[in-house]
Amino acid sequence: MLKLNTLSGFGSGAAGAAGGGVGGTNGYVIGGRVAGGITDSADKMVFATSVTSANTDLVLSGVRAGSGRCSETQTKGYIGGGINNSADTDTTDLITYATDTSAANTDATLTQERDSLDGMSEGITKGYMMCGHFLVGGVTDTVDKITYSTNVAAAATDAEPTKLASPGCVSEGSTHGYVFGGEGSGGNTNLIDKLTFSTDTSASVTDVRTTSQSFVNGCSDLVNANGYVSGKVVIMDRITFSTNAINAVTDADLSAARNFCMSMSDGTVHGYWTGGAGLTDLVDRLVFATETTAANTDATLSAARRIHACLSDGNV
Repeated sequence: MLKLNTLSGFGSGAAGAAGGGVGGTNGYVIGGRVAGGITDSADKMVFATSVTSANTDLVLSGVRAGSGRCSETQTKGYIGGGINNSADTDTTDLITYATDTSAANTDATLTQERDSLDGMSEGITKGYMMCGHFLVGGVTDTVDKITYSTNVAAAATDAEPTKLASPGCVSEGSTHGYVFGGEGSGGNTNLIDKLTFSTDTSASVTDVRTTSQSFVNGCSDLVNANGYVSGKVVIMDRITFSTNAINAVTDADLSAARNFCMSMSDGTVHGYWTGGAGLTDLVDRLVFATETTAANTDATLSAARRIHACLSDGNV
């Protein structure tokens, strides 16, 4: 069953303007590195309760860590690229939310095999797999655009930002997305690039993150039109979508510094930073209304993991 694109009471606000669904039902923590090596397994979080448990129906077509992700927000999401036990891959799996199942989709195969990428979505029309790292050759600015109606991936050369590995991505949901930080050719960076969805073009933003970081991750509050990014250190940065302004939000700092953690959001109430560090099952929950963050024991992962991917069925 399709989700509504707007919530009652928000039809003329930020949520109503978003191209994707808001008020998601479930989130997914997929793949990554666990104690036994790289995995194809997944956890599922019920957003209404913030409770997480292993989901045996959702198994990737192969083990993968450091993959990109994007969500169509209503019926399906995508996990693309990453590293298996010995090499990078260009495989993209399509996750069907109604059945919690995953399968390789050859039409959505990425144009380059790579790991340490991230992704964002315009909403219900298209998503992007951003940047990454080659096992041989260093960082890249490659962007693949997936058209949701056809599941086809193709290079989007005008959307290429700075060459980056392990950046964080957030999306406003209908017009713009942002690529934060990451590891560039000269080391960690605090730069931000803004992607305009209508033209598939990317340009630098003059405001920068409050600290230079790689291995960061972000998620979006579609009701209040903000994005949040954190990870390698506890600092939480907020971007105001209407102004591109960046501000540190100290009450929203993570409970512990966790590089290689990954994040997701229900789109309206909470954002979650999952796993990370050496290996941890810890999940921090950000309350959008108060901009406060705390560890959430109900959301603890079924196994400690890092360099995984996260998807939400109600956010971009």
